Amino acid sequence: MNQVRIERLRTYMKDLPAGQIAAGLKRNVEQLLFESWNELKISPDDSRVEPYNLINRTVALTWQPPLLTFRIENYEATANGSIDAKVREWRVNLETAETLLGRAIPQEKTKSCATHRH
Repeated sequence: MNQVRIERLRTYMKDLPAGQIAAGLKRNVEQLLFESWNELKISPDDSRVEPYNLINRTVALTWQPPLLTFRIENYEATANGSIDAKVREWRVNLETAETLLGRAIPQEKTKSCATHRH
């Protein structure tokens, strides 16, 4: 497997201190993760996160070498116009180029903008 993009992400991350990714660096990390996503071995129980979903949607982006951890909110339409949001935690092992999907954290259901009238 060609891992040129993953290597770019590894190179960038190796110089960052462990811990929460600083706000000013978050966009760079998201962009590099986006570019390398399709080169990663995705967890078999993934939630079908597409690479474009990573940009401006990750929270709690943390670096604990070799693990890059983040949470991303997924929305699924449910009955009666409500939206079921679940926060999923992802761990990307940059050493092995594998992902592991963590637990889903249920969020409160909210009304869809389409059904909410002002």
